[in-house]
Amino acid sequence: MAISARKKLILGKLEGNYGVDSGPLGANALLASNVSISALEAETVDRELLKPYLGASSVFHVGEHIKLSFNIENQSFGTDASAPAFADLLRACGMSETLITEVGSEAAVYAPRSEEFESVTLYYYEDNILHKVLGCRGTFGFGLEPNTLTKLAFNFTGLYAGPVIESAPVPDWSAFLDPTPVSPKNTANFNLHDVAGEAHKFSFELGHEVAYEARLTSEEVKIGSRATTGSITIDAPALTTMDFFERVRASVMGPFHVEHGKNKGKIVEFDAPNVQLLTPKYGDANGTTTIEMGMSFVPLIGNDEFTLTYR
Repeated sequence: MAISARKKLILGKLEGNYGVDSGPLGANALLASNVSISALEAETVDRELLKPYLGASSVFHVGEHIKLSFNIENQSFGTDASAPAFADLLRACGMSETLITEVGSEAAVYAPRSEEFESVTLYYYEDNILHKVLGCRGTFGFGLEPNTLTKLAFNFTGLYAGPVIESAPVPDWSAFLDPTPVSPKNTANFNLHDVAGEAHKFSFELGHEVAYEARLTSEEVKIGSRATTGSITIDAPALTTMDFFERVRASVMGPFHVEHGKNKGKIVEFDAPNVQLLTPKYGDANGTTTIEMGMSFVPLIGNDEFTLTYR
């Protein structure tokens, strides 16, 4: 019987111990889109055998692992006053989690970390074929652009396990909220280097270097380094308001803030205290001059280059 390319499901649950199957169930279903899997990544070792004739030698596959990427709508936690439904994924991307439970100030705050990285077990179902991906760690990015839905784009690497036949469970997506489109009605409090300008779009990349590592007696997916970057496009301000070209030339640092969502329980905030702007370029938005700039999010004292807050 043919395998249906339309029937897909991803489950995800944080691991208690690295690489040990956390056994995600239907309650751990991820409301995902734009899924891509490389179900067997590996290197090959050629035997390089001597033969009295021409022809290839057989090879062995080594360092087997899996890469899995997908998008999740970037939405807060609703009325539950808890972490967002995809919190385990953020934590497996090297993010610390702080839950604020004070009544009226409930929030979940995520910041980068440099050690004690957590991991997640992901189950990927292609119809009735299950790929279990253990020990997953990754990176993510997201963007804000008018008339779109803001989505977290996750890229995970995990340990290889062969496919098995197993029917997918009934997914429970009740913890996932309906998304809030990016628009002037829903996106506010934009501030770049203390200037509340008019923004056209913003993109962000956590920038983890994630790699599979095989040792003699063990294997692990490791987060090796981080360089967090982004880009911003704004209406070009008058030079008397802000000379961004001079700030770029002089390597002047400054803060950045933007909020998406207006109602409690559906607000996502991005804050960065120490942003360096790069390579400004003029553009044209329906006759208005714009400036597009790269962004480098630089730590102050460590693990503080940005925070992502859901409240």
